Amino acid sequence: MSLFAVLLPAENPKLIAAIKEKFPDHYEITSTQWMISAKGTVKQISDTLGVSVQENPIGSAVLLSISGYWGRASTELWDWMKVKMEESANV
Repeated sequence: MSLFAVLLPAENPKLIAAIKEKFPDHYEITSTQWMISAKGTVKQISDTLGVSVQENPIGSAVLLSISGYWGRASTELWDWMKVKMEESANV
């Protein structure tokens, strides 16, 4: 499993619904900032969400693969990321 950040330029109900449906173990930082733990590449995650498909894209977003992290955030977010990174290391 890898960690991905999904950054939306604005709230997009269809894309938010896709994140919740396709990646139920997500972490919502804000309505435009999401963390996902999944197998695959950034392109595959983008395709799964419908962002980078050729016909009828669901909306705009920037997706990033995360290999490390630092900063200030809620304890819940740090705990979620730590667990997901440890799961990734143990696979």
